[in-house]
Amino acid sequence: MYLQQLNNAIEYSLERGSFNSLNIIENAKNVCVFGLGTYFNEAFSSQDMKKKFHVNLLSDNDPDKWGKTFESIKCIPPYELTNYESLVVIIMLGNPVPVEKQLKDLGIQFIYHVNLMLDEIMNIPRSRGWFMKEIDDIKKVYSLFHDDRSKKIYVNGLCNRIAPAFSELTWEELFCDEEQYFYQEYFKFHSNETFVDCGSYTGDTILKFCDIVKKYKEIWGFELDKDNFDQMVSNLKNIDGSIHLHNCGVWNENCVLDYGHGSSTNEPSSGISLYKTEPSANNLIQQAQVKRLDDVLKSRNVTYIKMDVEGAEMNALLGAEHIIRTQRPRLSVCVYHKVSDFWQIPLLLNKFNHEYKFVLRHYSKTSCEETVLYAY
Repeated sequence: MYLQQLNNAIEYSLERGSFNSLNIIENAKNVCVFGLGTYFNEAFSSQDMKKKFHVNLLSDNDPDKWGKTFESIKCIPPYELTNYESLVVIIMLGNPVPVEKQLKDLGIQFIYHVNLMLDEIMNIPRSRGWFMKEIDDIKKVYSLFHDDRSKKIYVNGLCNRIAPAFSELTWEELFCDEEQYFYQEYFKFHSNETFVDCGSYTGDTILKFCDIVKKYKEIWGFELDKDNFDQMVSNLKNIDGSIHLHNCGVWNENCVLDYGHGSSTNEPSSGISLYKTEPSANNLIQQAQVKRLDDVLKSRNVTYIKMDVEGAEMNALLGAEHIIRTQRPRLSVCVYHKVSDFWQIPLLLNKFNHEYKFVLRHYSKTSCEETVLYAY
């Protein structure tokens, strides 16, 4: 029932190049940032948005800001935006939903700031030739989802990323209030679990696993960043049982890679990514080991793998191909960092093991972040 909507969004995105937000910016004569609050103050200058995205207009719903200038750019009332031709608006608010509706009612094209930054950091391809080659796969994945809710999230989530005008549901309306990573309608846990947490951060997901499962066989935690890893070790020091923590990332080969540490709390993906390797005042470049799960876990009987590795999910899955093919562990994988992960990750897992069933859920009310693919 959502296929026509998906086809319309694909056709529009191919025509406009909107599968990458940077194409929208490049093709616009006027670029406006909407929202001059805390988020704007912390990120607009630090991310050099004026120069990077050719911003020449600002707007806000607060009349006290109208007529004032920020970095020599004038803030205008929202109703004046309709006077500008070839306009795109970057919504820069913690909760963009009300402004999204406001701009839709005015017939104005808009981009979510988080989408824009992810497309830039993850270096999403920008050519129409690339997108055209992906179209058959985008449509093919639709039929892989196990339930209607997943199909709805897949289509409307993609629309919100590549063609917002064709989305029938906001991120808030796609929001799921079930437990992220431990969706027990499809995942049943037992006392013999070997849980592998890729992108363990400070151990929060491992703590949640221990709270839900109580008894388990083993836990393996992998965290790229040294600061996060040290905090995780401290947070998990009282956990009973067999637990193995590794200060390394997961990848499709064993090597040392650069990664961007970031510094701003408002950066997407918490500012840390193997794909964020451009040095700047607010992006500290560090190095870390990355390893293949197939090599580290070897003959372990793995029952559940969670992956939130800031855009490295495809490579990490390639490094776990043997485990996935031979053991078919349950998987929860973040697919929001790269828009192509929406379709490429399910297809890869289906290639590794045709027995998987797929469910898609979304866990943010305000942005594209926290879309999770479950395979069981």
